[in-house]
Amino acid sequence: MSEENVEIVRRSYEAFMRGEGTLSAYSPDAEWDDTRFRPEGRVHRGRAEIAELVRTWVGTWTDYSIELERVVDAGDRVVVIYEERGTGKGSGLEVTTEVGVVVTVDGGQITRTVVYSDPTEALEAAGLSE
Repeated sequence: MSEENVEIVRRSYEAFMRGEGTLSAYSPDAEWDDTRFRPEGRVHRGRAEIAELVRTWVGTWTDYSIELERVVDAGDRVVVIYEERGTGKGSGLEVTTEVGVVVTVDGGQITRTVVYSDPTEALEAAGLSE
């Protein structure tokens, strides 16, 4: 089952990177927790809140992109590490950062996503180490 979960998560990110802003892999009551990523972060509940979060975040950049570096099976969870790039619309600053995400999949759907500003923290949260 865990390899299946890895593929569900991988396909979801690949669809996002192709510009297919679909949340079909997410359960209707999924949670997205970005409190470990942004000082003003919070737990977003449900597809509508998650979609709004993604629209707002991507909308702050002129050329936003992500590149998957690793997708790791962590038993009942999947760890995603990616490089995020963009140029701030207001500031013009170019930003490149590495992000870690712990994704829980249950019943073939993503039920919880926790975003970390430090990929090592994401790996540790899933019981893995570098």
